Parts: sequence; C-alpha cells; structure tokens
Amino acid sequence: MAGKFNAHDWDPIKKDNIMVTGYILQAIGIYQANTGDDRYTKPGSMTFEITDSIKFPYDLNQVAAAVHRNMDENDYCLYPCEPNWLYTPCK
Repeated sequence: MAGKFNAHDWDPIKKDNIMVTGYILQAIGIYQANTGDDRYTKPGSMTFEITDSIKFPYDLNQVAAAVHRNMDENDYCLYPCEPNWLYTPCK
C-alpha cells in the first residue's frame, strides 16, 4: 500500500512487483521444465488470496504477460521491485 498509495487495488501481479512476478515466473518455469507438470498453465491455477473475499486468480501465462507488459511500460526496463520503488541492486 505504501508504494502504490492505494488501499483499493491489492493485486500483487498486475503492476510493479518484479519481486513477486519474476520469482514466481522463474520458479514455476523451472519446476515445469524439470517435471513436465503443466498444472500452473491452467486458468486460475494460482490464486493470490488477500482475504476470503479478495482473491486474484492467475496462471503462468498471465504472470508472464504481466512481466512482459511491465517491462514494456517502464523506461529502460526498470521494472519496480515493489510498487513504485526502484532499487538499483535489484536490476
């Protein structure tokens, strides 16, 4: 919330969070390549649950699309580590 200055949009994947999206994309991609298990490509296979009523269903392809979109939208591919925060060591 501090980075976005927004108490209404809790979606951890949609915008500016390479520490979540990049890690999940790499970890599940490696897992899938090593095991052949493609369960995370199914729609809604990864649900980020904030509360019982606030849930964000994603799949591996949607996370990959979010990473691509964020890289494309940010100058010099400076994709924030946390919402609206850039740390040079993260790049």
